[in-house]
Amino acid sequence: MGSSYFYLEFLLAYLTLLGTHYTNPSIFALDYTLVPEASYPTQLHQTMAGYRYALSLISNNSLRICLAGDSAGATLLLSLLLQIAQSPEYDNLRPGFATLISPWVSLVSPKNRNTRSDYLDASSLHLYGSQYAALRSNLSSPQVSPGACTDSKWWARAAPSKGIFVIFGAEEVFGPEIREWVARLRKA
Repeated sequence: MGSSYFYLEFLLAYLTLLGTHYTNPSIFALDYTLVPEASYPTQLHQTMAGYRYALSLISNNSLRICLAGDSAGATLLLSLLLQIAQSPEYDNLRPGFATLISPWVSLVSPKNRNTRSDYLDASSLHLYGSQYAALRSNLSSPQVSPGACTDSKWWARAAPSKGIFVIFGAEEVFGPEIREWVARLRKA
């Protein structure tokens, strides 16, 4: 898991579906460095580089970009959106849309609870989240753990122009944090 190769079959099916509605669609799948080989900010830098590359392929027409990510990949996309909102050089380069599958909104949270229907384990997730953050103080940084961003104006600047679609399981470990974040985003 955590590799674009893991999602290859899904990506090819998605590309086929896109081809029925759009001319010459493309998918760029980022294969970022996983923990423990690297920690923050390596993955965010890789995500930013991937976004810059995608922009270069479409002459900076960012409205043609739909970001998509699952779990930690969705978290990196949220971090990317927050970073873009803080960077003047990206003022008119927000993506058009984002699809997030079970985003890991807050890397370490007491609201992350084990459930009978989710194979993810809260204590393991807290360990991995702490490893990614590298420093405990980073866990309160919105660019590391996007759920830490409670500034609705920042989220409004960060949101893709056509919106964000979020999907997650009702009983998953991340559920409470995702519900709280979605409610916050709706107010932005």
